[in-house]
Amino acid sequence: MDSLISAAARALAAGDALAALQRVALREDPPALALRGIAMAQLGEHERARALLRRAARGFGAHEPVARARCKVAEAEVALALRDVPAANVSWTETAMLQHRHADVGVAVSIPGGLITPIVRRAEEKTLSAISNEMKDLGARARNRKLKPEEYQGGTTAVSNLGMFGIKDFSAVINPPHATILAVGAGEERAVVKKGQIVAATIMSVTLSTDHRAVDGALGAELLQAFKRHIENPLGMLV
Repeated sequence: MDSLISAAARALAAGDALAALQRVALREDPPALALRGIAMAQLGEHERARALLRRAARGFGAHEPVARARCKVAEAEVALALRDVPAANVSWTETAMLQHRHADVGVAVSIPGGLITPIVRRAEEKTLSAISNEMKDLGARARNRKLKPEEYQGGTTAVSNLGMFGIKDFSAVINPPHATILAVGAGEERAVVKKGQIVAATIMSVTLSTDHRAVDGALGAELLQAFKRHIENPLGMLV
């Protein structure tokens, strides 16, 4: 706590009263969940979007569920969202806010005894197929406990997927030093209204959890909005 007070004093001396108040008011340990925002994304409206999911699924093998493919699409799109909203691509430290140049996105992988989060570095620069292949390799080595420390340490955000288990929506716990984590729920057919008519559409719920010291409600909403825009119009990933 002394270190937080010292950081607050430095911020106040520098004329940044808001930063000083943030440091005094917050605990040393990051909150597990400071903001819970849910967005519902409509998937598969266009044939190209459906082709995107089929291509992602093929990247993991003939029998890989589309639900898992959606997670890889979500990983690619959250990287693009962070590129579009760079103010959310940050990490909190006791002395300063770290602004990241690239979106290093982790994906939670279940292993015996817990979870580990392999990191896809510079994900915003990679195609969907490159991310799919990289995660296939990282996931396999994670389950065999053969990851190098640099392959699971650090990162700027993470994606957790329980949609493959039929979970509609959930809240994931932030993994420091990340400031955000995106929880991906199941894609399912739901009734929606289009041009005054009730029709069926595939809808996926995603939940963004944030460390409010680094990403507040308005900024988190902006990031979710960018993610929703990308995943509903994923033509840029069809390469």
